[in-house]
Amino acid sequence: MTCSACQQTIETHLNSLDGIKSATVSLLTHKASIQYNQKAIGIRNIIEEIEMLGFDARYEAKSDGGSDIREILEKSVQKHKDKYTQSVALFSPILFLVWVLPFIAPSWVTALN
Repeated sequence: MTCSACQQTIETHLNSLDGIKSATVSLLTHKASIQYNQKAIGIRNIIEEIEMLGFDARYEAKSDGGSDIREILEKSVQKHKDKYTQSVALFSPILFLVWVLPFIAPSWVTALN
């Protein structure tokens, strides 16, 4: 972004998108401050829209105690790790019955048929 026309182009385009409450772009800092409805539009969509205009964009979390993207990602990864552990724990008895038990006690398995 090198001129005020670039700044105005980004601002106008972002403010025209559904889900964007307000968007202001600073020519001096090369940063945009965007308030948006998270249910209507996401960060990735906003970045894609800016890149579609021909400008580089990346997310930078607020440093004033707002939600940091790293914290959000860590929580998401931990949630998926917990779900994976639960699924392995619940699948293990089925795995034992189907694959291990027939080799340990084949007479018991054939007696059930």
